[in-house]
Amino acid sequence: MENTNINSPSKGKYIGVWFLNSIVGGIAVVAIDNVLASIMFNNIETINDVYIGIIICIFAEIIAALLISIFIYSYFKDLKISRVMPYIYILWTLGCLRAYLNGVQEFEGLDISFAPIGWAFFFAWLILVFGFRFYFRNKDNWA
Repeated sequence: MENTNINSPSKGKYIGVWFLNSIVGGIAVVAIDNVLASIMFNNIETINDVYIGIIICIFAEIIAALLISIFIYSYFKDLKISRVMPYIYILWTLGCLRAYLNGVQEFEGLDISFAPIGWAFFFAWLILVFGFRFYFRNKDNWA
């Protein structure tokens, strides 16, 4: 039989907080994407305008997702963030890869390089994953 502490959170709580974070973050990212796209892509003149607009959207969405995640996980102080981090690494990486591959597919037939946007996704992923880790690394609920 496994030794469990009465005060330790259940697996269900970890999963519930993950879903809460995913839903709130997803809604915020879609809202930011829609607002920024409607503002920035009205007067496109060159491909550089497209690159700059997409890169600004990527970083705005990633910073919003990071801040929302920090806020939500900070609220649940009994969760051990070190137990969450493997899922953060894997699932957030898969999410960024999915978004990158969707972008590649969108640009596929346009004969336009997706490399600048790919680099933006890479640096945004670094900010998201390691920003979350660095925020919680020295907090009481890390280990």
